[in-house]
Amino acid sequence: MEKLITVQNKLGLHARPAAALAGAAVKFSSEIRVRRADADENAPGADCKSLLDLLMLTAGKGTELCFIFDGEDAEAAFSEISRLFNDKFGEE
Repeated sequence: MEKLITVQNKLGLHARPAAALAGAAVKFSSEIRVRRADADENAPGADCKSLLDLLMLTAGKGTELCFIFDGEDAEAAFSEISRLFNDKFGEE
């Protein structure tokens, strides 16, 4: 399953929201990869369970991210991750 999510919080995907995202992702058995939507679609992307990988995306406000979920709990993982982005990681 592939889904696009836009970074909405003012400071983007900095350390605290990236840690929250990685923390949410590790709860699921599904593999969760993410890449910037403007990146080469053949790029492997970042492991969503890795804080360092997420920080290397340099995703500021307005950046569109492409998430790839693969596993039996993919729908639940997408629901949890999209909730974090919709809530702007509790920053606003």
